[in-house]
Amino acid sequence: MLALASNAGSQVIDLDALTGDVAQRIALQQESGSYRSTQELVWSVLAAESLSHETGALTLNGVALSSPVTSLPQDATLANPGTAAVDMTLTATGQPADPPRAGGKGYQIQRDYYGLDGQWVDPAQVQLGTRMVAVLTIRPDSAEGGRLMVTDPLPAGFEIDNPNLLQAGDIAALDWLDVETNTDMAEFRADRFAASLGYGGTDAFRLAYLLRAVTPGQFRHPAASVENMYRPEFRAWTDGGQVVIR
Repeated sequence: MLALASNAGSQVIDLDALTGDVAQRIALQQESGSYRSTQELVWSVLAAESLSHETGALTLNGVALSSPVTSLPQDATLANPGTAAVDMTLTATGQPADPPRAGGKGYQIQRDYYGLDGQWVDPAQVQLGTRMVAVLTIRPDSAEGGRLMVTDPLPAGFEIDNPNLLQAGDIAALDWLDVETNTDMAEFRADRFAASLGYGGTDAFRLAYLLRAVTPGQFRHPAASVENMYRPEFRAWTDGGQVVIR
C-alpha cells in the first residue's frame, strides 16, 4: 500500500503515518528475530524508491546525492538541505576474522565431499585436478514444510564439473549416491550451486553436484546454507573453513 500510494501521488493516504507504521513493524520483526519474506523485501525497496522522490536529496560534502553511496570517505559530511526530515540508512560490511560456525533454526545442513568411488575427501587437502562430488544433506526439524532455497558457494580454486552427468545418472560409479531429484530449480553457476524445492516432512534429503579442483592455492571456504523462502527466520548454515589445493 505504501509503495502504490506514494507512486500514485495519493492525497487520500497519510504517507508519513503509514511510513512510520511500516518502520515500526520492521523494527518489531528485527527485535523478535524474525525476517521479512522475499515479497516484503521487494515491496520495501519499491516503497523506499518511490518515497525518495518525495523527500529530496541529502548532500555529501555539499554535493546532492541522487543515488545510494557505496562507500563514505573518512571526512564525510551528510546534510539535509530541505525542511522535511529524511530517514537515512548506513550499512557496514566486512569479512569475519574467523570462519563462521554452523548453526541455524528450523533446519540442519551438512556438506561433505566424496570421490567418485564414494570415499570421503577432505577439502582442506586436495590434489590439483581431483574430481569430487559435493553432497549437501538437509534435515528439517519439523514436518511443517516449505519452499526451500539451498545455496553452496564455491571456494576459489574449485569449479563445477559437467552437471549433466550427475543429472542424467551417466556415471555408474555414483550408484551409491541417493539424491533428491524433484527440484523446482537447480543452477550450476561459476561461483555457486543453487537449488530451490518444495519439501515437507522430517526426513533428511540430499542434493549433489560434481566439481573439480582447478587452481592451486589456499582459499576461504564459504558456508553452504538452506533457507525457507517465505519464512526466512528458519534457516541453517554449515561451518566455513579453508581449502588447500596442492
